[in-house]
Amino acid sequence: MNAPPFLIFPSVRPSMEEAKAWSPALENLVREFGTKANLWSILHADSQRSNDKRNNIVAILQIILNALSSLGLLILTTQPGFALALSTMLVQVISTILSAVAAFMQWAQLAAEHGKAQEIAASLSEEIEVQLALPRDKRLEAQEFIANTRTTMDSIRNKPVVEDNIMSKYAKMFTSSAAAPTPTPPASPPSSPSPPDEPASLQLFSAPERVEQRANRERLAEFHNMQLARLNTFLQAKSSSS
Repeated sequence: MNAPPFLIFPSVRPSMEEAKAWSPALENLVREFGTKANLWSILHADSQRSNDKRNNIVAILQIILNALSSLGLLILTTQPGFALALSTMLVQVISTILSAVAAFMQWAQLAAEHGKAQEIAASLSEEIEVQLALPRDKRLEAQEFIANTRTTMDSIRNKPVVEDNIMSKYAKMFTSSAAAPTPTPPASPPSSPSPPDEPASLQLFSAPERVEQRANRERLAEFHNMQLARLNTFLQAKSSSS
């Protein structure tokens, strides 16, 4: 099936001047790439498991049928009989059909391709998280990073194709979770503000460095929340269009 439009390219297109250095617009663009890479990683991983399961079932059935065929041939050498010979021949025919179906559907090859695409997508998502967590002056050059990211996104969205049943499964899962009512927590009495709980690692930095580290952690948390929100939106849109 064709990829949904918002899984292909983000709507924000930076100009050449904007691409020379990092800016909020470019960070939003890269966040969209990270969200889509994470989505493709989930979909390709599930597709890999599905194709592996089909290929393993056929392989186990072939082993069983080959064992039964060998046993039938062995018995025929000592006790010839038409019914036994017919049964043995039928088992061999079924085993041959299963082998031909597995070769035609290419489940093993598809599983390997989905696994490779999943690894590329997960690696890209992690690389985007790292870049957004770094200060702007410590990141890779924006124009080069975005160009490389686009190339990688093209490689994971073109091949192999994610099956419709995988898309529908996640669409139903997230649609049902979104429709469930959210319990309202009981109101708590107002309390005096408490100092923020900082990890012990931040105590090793000076005051300006701690401010920068807290900002990086907030950007990373915002990126994770945006990924979950976009995943829910994508699957709801897919469910309504199907």
